[in-house]
Amino acid sequence: MKHEENCMECGNNEFEHDDVRSEYHCTFCGCIVEDQLDSNPAQFMNSEGQIERELNSNRLGADERQTWLNTRDASGKPVVYNRQQRLRNRNFDRNSRSERTWLKTDVERLIDSPNMPGIRTMKTLAKKILSQTHSTEEHAKRMANSVTWKAMKDANYGQDVPLPLNQTRHAQKTSKDDTRNGNYSTRMIAIATLNIAARIMGIELPTRQLSNVFDVEHDHVIRESTNIKKYLIIIWKAEALIVEQGNQIKSLPRMGIPQGNLQSRIWSESDIRAAIDDLRPSLEKKFGTMTARLMITEIWAMLEEARDHTYLSGQNIRLVAAGLTVRSTQARGVSRLKQRIADWLGITTTRLKRLEKDYSLVMDAIFNNHNSATR
Repeated sequence: MKHEENCMECGNNEFEHDDVRSEYHCTFCGCIVEDQLDSNPAQFMNSEGQIERELNSNRLGADERQTWLNTRDASGKPVVYNRQQRLRNRNFDRNSRSERTWLKTDVERLIDSPNMPGIRTMKTLAKKILSQTHSTEEHAKRMANSVTWKAMKDANYGQDVPLPLNQTRHAQKTSKDDTRNGNYSTRMIAIATLNIAARIMGIELPTRQLSNVFDVEHDHVIRESTNIKKYLIIIWKAEALIVEQGNQIKSLPRMGIPQGNLQSRIWSESDIRAAIDDLRPSLEKKFGTMTARLMITEIWAMLEEARDHTYLSGQNIRLVAAGLTVRSTQARGVSRLKQRIADWLGITTTRLKRLEKDYSLVMDAIFNNHNSATR
């Protein structure tokens, strides 16, 4: 083929026609001449005179606009659907287009279910806590408001405040066979928010029993409760700073969740006695009866002093008892019992390490006031 213009790549003026691709290309460099493309499509019609397929250089195979409207198979025969197939296709289409339920909605349904214990007031407070601590929209509003976000960072020692929801997503329930267990995050967050609501109202919630019923790791529930508590305390401190600075007009409205008894946990005598009773048999077996009795007396006195401490009294009594017991055993020349002591009291070493990181100096001072092993 001769062309009036030369090839734009090499300047050659000889072109060939490709019958397979229906296009013209340069015989020297292979460049395709776009304005010489064969634009005549080959059309295929059915028995009703309707165009089912077009074949040209730009479109191959069936027309994508008619694909889902076609009621014939590849051979041209009509496709007949029975009632069961139509219902199956309709359900599949409906499920594929349905939106995924939000985590917040699933947790609210579980909280309101009769399987969850608690009075209506406590469940309402738990759902309100959930809306403030597990909502990306509310967290984004606080980040967008410069006054509120600065006050929250100041309350968190200059660091960014993480949303408990982002930390929850990393929690997974794994069994011995390492199989994941359904809507685990929903059950864990529901128990954790109810736990915080109960503590605000001064109600004891059996979190360990609920964790066993709903097949949730108790350590995960306590960790999530701690994350929620920290987030709420930061917001309360930020609101107090905003009021102190007089920036209420520029900041967001108050959260509206009362502090209640959340920051003032009180250990009862029965709580201390229960922790001591779990320690006594193992200590007697390890150190003997006389030494174990002396250690029990010291630990009891240390717990009595820790109960009056402003911040330490807000922690789990078994965590504090474990930390003080570790110090008492180390003072008597026996180390590396942290894992065993944690097992005796039903806690994990991870939680014990976090407590040591935050309150090691306080527990050292309390231990030095009552330790008799080095005197």
